[in-house]
Amino acid sequence: MTEPTRNSRTGALSDFQRATAEHAFRRLFLDQDSSRRFLVADETGLGKTHVAREVIARTLDHLQDVEHVGRVDIVYVCSNADIAAQNIRKLNVSGSGSESFATRLSLLIMQPDVLKPTVNGDRKPATFVAFTPATSFQFGWQMGTATERAVLYLLLRDHLGLRRARRTAAERIFQGGVGSRTRFVDAYVSAVRRTSFECSIRNAFLQAFDRSEERASLVSLIDEVMGRRSLTASQREQARTIVGNLRRMLARAAVHALEPDLVILDEFQRFRNLLDVRTGGEAAELAHTFFTQSDAHVLLLSATPYKPFTYAEEAVEGADHYADFLKTLEFLAASDEPVDSVRTDLDALRQAALTGAPVSAIRDRVQATLRRWIARTERPEGGRTTTTLDTTADGSVRAEDFAGYVALRRVADEVRAPLSVEYWKSSPYFLNFLNGYRVGERVREDMKVPERRARLTTHFSGAQRLAKSDVGQFQPVEWGNARMRALAAEMLDPGWWRLLWMPPSLPYHRLGGPYKSVAPTTITKQLIFSSWVAAPSAIASLLSYEVQRQIFTQAGQSENTPAARAAIANRLDYRMTDERPASMSALALFWPQPTLADQTDPLDAARDHDEPQDVERVMEWARERVEQVVGPAGGSSAPASAAWHWYAPMRADRDSALASALVEVPRRTFAEALARPVAEQATGDVPRALDAHVEQALRALAGWTPESERPADLITTSVLLGLGAPGNIAWRALSRLRQPRRPGNRTWTMAGCGDPRVWPAKPVLPARHGAAHRQPARALRRARPRRRECVLAQGRSLLHRRRTPGRPRRVCASPRRRVGSRRHDGRGAHLARQHCAARHLPQGVGLPGHGHRRVRRRRYPVPEPLRAAVREHSAQPG
Repeated sequence: MTEPTRNSRTGALSDFQRATAEHAFRRLFLDQDSSRRFLVADETGLGKTHVAREVIARTLDHLQDVEHVGRVDIVYVCSNADIAAQNIRKLNVSGSGSESFATRLSLLIMQPDVLKPTVNGDRKPATFVAFTPATSFQFGWQMGTATERAVLYLLLRDHLGLRRARRTAAERIFQGGVGSRTRFVDAYVSAVRRTSFECSIRNAFLQAFDRSEERASLVSLIDEVMGRRSLTASQREQARTIVGNLRRMLARAAVHALEPDLVILDEFQRFRNLLDVRTGGEAAELAHTFFTQSDAHVLLLSATPYKPFTYAEEAVEGADHYADFLKTLEFLAASDEPVDSVRTDLDALRQAALTGAPVSAIRDRVQATLRRWIARTERPEGGRTTTTLDTTADGSVRAEDFAGYVALRRVADEVRAPLSVEYWKSSPYFLNFLNGYRVGERVREDMKVPERRARLTTHFSGAQRLAKSDVGQFQPVEWGNARMRALAAEMLDPGWWRLLWMPPSLPYHRLGGPYKSVAPTTITKQLIFSSWVAAPSAIASLLSYEVQRQIFTQAGQSENTPAARAAIANRLDYRMTDERPASMSALALFWPQPTLADQTDPLDAARDHDEPQDVERVMEWARERVEQVVGPAGGSSAPASAAWHWYAPMRADRDSALASALVEVPRRTFAEALARPVAEQATGDVPRALDAHVEQALRALAGWTPESERPADLITTSVLLGLGAPGNIAWRALSRLRQPRRPGNRTWTMAGCGDPRVWPAKPVLPARHGAAHRQPARALRRARPRRRECVLAQGRSLLHRRRTPGRPRRVCASPRRRVGSRRHDGRGAHLARQHCAARHLPQGVGLPGHGHRRVRRRRYPVPEPLRAAVREHSAQPG
């Protein structure tokens, strides 16, 4: 790295951050007595990530001159996958574009380019990889994701030479929780087959597999499953055990292939169990292999690396913050001897403090020893700004609160479990939230004994408890805690619970409805810290209950039971009437309508006016543009005319190149995008009602027209769809990411309106939005259009999810038989042919002429524009 680059990089650091980074790097790489492990324990908010970035930069510079290092591997481990994906981009200082991200060690084999990065000029190549402990080190006996199982299946299918019936049996073993073997092969195995495996990981895994007992176990299980339609309970358990061991084996092969030079453990206190091999189990052993490789240096980041203190009641249960501190030192020092000297000095320091002897010399010796492994920076006391809830007002603590604590303490004494006043202060209705506490375990044990139960019941009468009858009838619940009353007054009294989401900071227009009475500068999110397990559950439960009570009671609902909540009509469900789709208006909310979305872009409305307009003015602005798209309104108010509400916006896109391409795509592609936006969801089929609604939409794009008269409110409804429908919002948001605003052009060009590569990913985003609104509490809220654009999630291309050409279509012939199976009689096939011809098979699908032949279908005709788009999409990097 050139000197100007170094100066520009370090210039963004504060003096204490630069000093911390220099000290950490020296202890990790330069000092002779380094244990190659160092902890940066700076207080929260002081930029530990910036320090780590500087250490990475110095590491890259230092390893350029180390001859035996050919590739620099930087590994970032974080407990949260989203935070890991965000921070790995910040930490990549190589400038080589070699950034990579893998959530699981077992999937590193699918990224051969990670271990063969491009060379950045005359510098050594660098690799940046991020993992999460829960998915990379902790396996248990779980089957993992469908993608992991598909990788294992493909590796072992070719290695074991599995063919025909044996291959089918292996597919059933690795199918796991996927709904059907066919779906596992089509959706996951086919996707993995398009990638190439990293050779060193593949070879290491197969060699370990051949030496292990899992080879014989897997071969034996394949022989047992061969010829069966499904696995028995014992076979499923055996498959779970085998797959869990294979995942662990594949992760070990990835660890040895990666050869990390610097491992960064961010907020490692969340996965401290991985640091101690003696108590952490197999997960800690795998992590230990990762940390102890020949060139591995470990940088730990945490503001709370060990428990700061222990309450007396916690000490009774075996908790010890001092022992926790020494365990952390043992990992950092990688030896017991330095820790023994620290323990001796700390004992001497305590004795000197108690007897009044001088302590400065011992203190300096302890500090010098700890600086070998730890650096910590704290804010000055005068610079702290903390917002606290005011609980000192008159009446904040009530007499019944104290009576509730006395009863709570009597319950704790009765079950012989210590309980201090801090528990009562931290959580309201503590008896209802006892999970994770020793007093809760003993209360449950004593309630099973009749005489103990009778004694406890007398104490319960005076304690603060939530009554099931009150909650079932939506009765108001007293908060039961001074801090809880202050929090509720701050968050609920202003009416924030009426808002579906936070108001935008830069709105396109002046807000209306409930947002009109809330100032965007006053509403804020609340972040509550608590060291007590009961506090988060109690706070969230009570606040959520009060919000739901307000919503339900104002909507006329007075019963809080599962049956009453299930009886609330969901306006976003896809219904069928007389075998015809009856909720096309719900589909119109989530189906992108490019032409309408373009004409009703609220950002254009903001640009057309010097001052922010009211919602009513924006709707008037949109009316003039919408009428040019959907045509004039009619005069009908008949129910049959409602078909124009969803048809007219789609009709505007009928003559576009996009519509021509979409009509040729199998409708199941779009139905699955709307039904299952989560890629890892592997079970279930597309509901028949949704499939029928998608078919009707595609018919409208192909030329279908309703026979009824246009409704009188056609323009008003189309305006609301264009401005606030989630499908159109997602279209505008993703289109702007693909094509920026052109200089001199006052309107945004809807990039990809004629591009079939863009459209299939977009129903995924509004589908997530619709799933959130299928909750009863939200179904009772007054509907109102969305006031801001928001990208809900990263879309994914669904163009590759077409059926595999030549694969038989499996259609149900009877409750006991399936066409396409190996065993069915002639009558079963005959019934199946009638069933297919009458209802299921599309036009142009061939039927067999004999009973023992499978039902086969011809390949779906794929239009050439769509073929070209797929080829171009596949050729693009990334």
